[in-house]
Amino acid sequence: MSVLYNQFCITNVKPDLKTKTIVVTTNFKIDASTVNFKTVSLYHYEEDGSQLAEYSLSVDNKSICIILNDYPPTETRFFLKVTDIYDALNRKINYNYG
Repeated sequence: MSVLYNQFCITNVKPDLKTKTIVVTTNFKIDASTVNFKTVSLYHYEEDGSQLAEYSLSVDNKSICIILNDYPPTETRFFLKVTDIYDALNRKINYNYG
């Protein structure tokens, strides 16, 4: 017997720093109007604190693409925070990620 899982959630996060992108994939189609710099935040993690990275956002069906403005320095660590996004059926993301 299979179980129907219908909660909206993130299923994968794939960085590709060679192309300056991080792709966040969900299990349902994303309502693009809910994706903005308040709901998707990317920070450079540094020993003396974190600072907001410079990036742009785009949405394609089930994916959010984060495009960095510049190539990150070697050994850079990032912190990604995703909150309050909705899918096409107005379901709020099940967990806030961050």
